[in-house]
Amino acid sequence: MREAHTLKGLCGNIGADLLFEKAKELEFHLKEKGFDDKTNVLIKSLEINLKYLIENIKKVVDVSFSNKNNKNFLEKNNVDMLKIDKLFIELEQLLNELDSNALIKANELHNELEKLEYLTHLDNFMNVVSDFDFDKASEYLKLLKNEVQKNKR
Repeated sequence: MREAHTLKGLCGNIGADLLFEKAKELEFHLKEKGFDDKTNVLIKSLEINLKYLIENIKKVVDVSFSNKNNKNFLEKNNVDMLKIDKLFIELEQLLNELDSNALIKANELHNELEKLEYLTHLDNFMNVVSDFDFDKASEYLKLLKNEVQKNKR
């Protein structure tokens, strides 16, 4: 019963409301009826919910660690995400206007994105821009932008 009470308090402190309610129910049941057939069901339910909470905490920790590593990678490789975002905007405009200066901006973007090393659409984008196929380049630019946004997190 003491363990159920302690778990209830811990769950309340961290805001794990569902687990708090399960621990509270187990504590009440043990206090009122002691160990019986329902006790095992309550413990199993508590165990399942506790495992779920632990898995979610691990995911949050993994994402936080991944974001920290990603930030370190960006800093170490001198990647300026603000510059990249600005280049995306400028390139979109130039491609929409069918402006040949898009080739110059595409090269600037290429030089920045090359530092990231993991962009699958970069070569395709550069090829279609070099061929002045600005409609296709716009499509690849959107794919690149989505890829950069996804990996920035």
